[in-house]
Amino acid sequence: MTKIPLARYIFQRLRQYGVDHIHGVPGDNLLHALDHIVPAGSRWVGCCNELNAAYAADGYARVRGMGAVFTTMGVGELSAANAIAGSQAERVPVVHLVGVPSREAMMGQSQYPNVMHHALQPGGGMEPFREIGRLLTQGRDEFRSSAAVYEGATAADFASKFDSMLRRSFVQRKTMYFPLRADLVDHQVDSSWLEKSLDGPDGEQGSKPPAEEWDFLKELRSAEKPVILVDRGLGMDAFKDEINELVALSGIPTFCMPSGAGMIDNRLPNYHGVHSGPFGRINSMTWVGSADLVLAIGPMFSDTNTFGWMTVPRPSAKNPNMKLMILASHTTRPKRAMPGQTTPVMLLQTNRDILRRAIEMLKKEPIKGKAIPFMKDWRVGERRWMVGDQRINQSILYQKLDKYLRPYDTILIGNATPLLGARDFVLPEGARVIASGQWFSIGHMLPAAMGAALAKRGLKGDAGRGRTILLDGDGSFQMTAQELGTIIRQRLDVTIFIFNNGGYAYERLIHGPDEEYNDIAPWKYLELPSAFGAEHARAMHGYNTQTHLVRTWDDLDRLFMDGRFNIGPGLKLVELRLGRKDVPARFRNLFREDEEEERLTRRIRSDPE
Repeated sequence: MTKIPLARYIFQRLRQYGVDHIHGVPGDNLLHALDHIVPAGSRWVGCCNELNAAYAADGYARVRGMGAVFTTMGVGELSAANAIAGSQAERVPVVHLVGVPSREAMMGQSQYPNVMHHALQPGGGMEPFREIGRLLTQGRDEFRSSAAVYEGATAADFASKFDSMLRRSFVQRKTMYFPLRADLVDHQVDSSWLEKSLDGPDGEQGSKPPAEEWDFLKELRSAEKPVILVDRGLGMDAFKDEINELVALSGIPTFCMPSGAGMIDNRLPNYHGVHSGPFGRINSMTWVGSADLVLAIGPMFSDTNTFGWMTVPRPSAKNPNMKLMILASHTTRPKRAMPGQTTPVMLLQTNRDILRRAIEMLKKEPIKGKAIPFMKDWRVGERRWMVGDQRINQSILYQKLDKYLRPYDTILIGNATPLLGARDFVLPEGARVIASGQWFSIGHMLPAAMGAALAKRGLKGDAGRGRTILLDGDGSFQMTAQELGTIIRQRLDVTIFIFNNGGYAYERLIHGPDEEYNDIAPWKYLELPSAFGAEHARAMHGYNTQTHLVRTWDDLDRLFMDGRFNIGPGLKLVELRLGRKDVPARFRNLFREDEEEERLTRRIRSDPE
């Protein structure tokens, strides 16, 4: 019987799930464990801080299907907590390994209660941190108390728990919290356990949905005017291929939610773009609002994703009998889809087998006559005239960026003004969009772009093709800008467009357009690669960096005609100089309505009774 150290076992098991890189920041409680990453065939990716490392693991997971971040107890894990919460909220399976002190150190602290570092208070252990970790992830039962970590637990126990938790994290598309004791990382476990399959993405063995949920096509067939809405939430992003085949075979009019852009092949004739209501390329509400049945696949009906719930399917005076059917992967059934939601809701649990069965049923008995009549082609943008030396603006910019995109590109959309305009991209074959649908933490997407580029680097075939492109606001970029240094150090191919409008343009349009709190420092963005080590990377490894300033349409046209920019490797940093309050024109009315409502509310409150 061959034995290997517990830490190596964990890293090798992660490799079986496509996780070849471990992001993190070294700390005293995990240093010995890090020695086992390379022997396991994996690579360590040291980041500038734990928050960025967890963001990077999130981006990695959105490409590979799972990611991992390794931090030390307390100071490290709390730094990563915001990113882990976002991954959990959007059902992105990120494994959070936390290095914790040895049993001897923890048990001995009772004699010297002021000695333990990283503790929340004198004599305090890991309880508060462990509780936060449990609340943010699916590790609720395995480490309910410190006793589960320290009293009688062996390396074999930890390996067994890791396997069961990893399997559940992958299948349920949830984050995972796993404390790894410093004194156990070198303890030996049976390597033959790695030969045992953990079942992976097709669903948990022995866990079948109720019988009626195998026949959800019956509802679609009986509906007079069905619509399909597709998003990447509730674990459904794992079934992208099956969802595309289902949509194509059904012929039913289909839209993506903003955060689900790219989930559906944009070339399908029954795909009609992103469901943004009156703010999209076409007004999708004219059809979605009149549907008698809406099949929502993995929806994230957050306020931001639905313009204050404006685009959530719900009954109306003209259409009082609308039904909403939600497909989700291994999700807890809520009492209702969202607070205040009155639409009749059917919540159906599904998995890959169910979707494949539905596909076979559609092949045998197609659905007929459900296409949208006379709807404008969403792929044809508005004709807008521009003068070459005029300043660029976001009302036209995204149509220009449309033509820049190529097959199999990965486009990350920062939680800033690009979140408004980039949702309407017409994506070429194989291109994917990574965007928030619920958490919307600014600063998320720069480290996520680093993780996504790293994840693509090791993939074969079409999955590894295409560029990694980040569209980020200047305020969002400043949150996590230091990870530019990691992109350079890892010599990744990443293109970054910084939308520079001198502050928080999105917030300026919501409130306080001229207030100081919406301003940010005027950075010299194009000098940052040099500050973060570009010259060293060029001298030592031949790594290329490019920087470009774009003020006018002529500048942008010249850039997009530059072959070196379009296909060359390395880091390409583009600063787009925009107006302080510039957003896509069709969204200005949305912000004006919010501002008018706020003014009315203030006036009502100030009126004497």
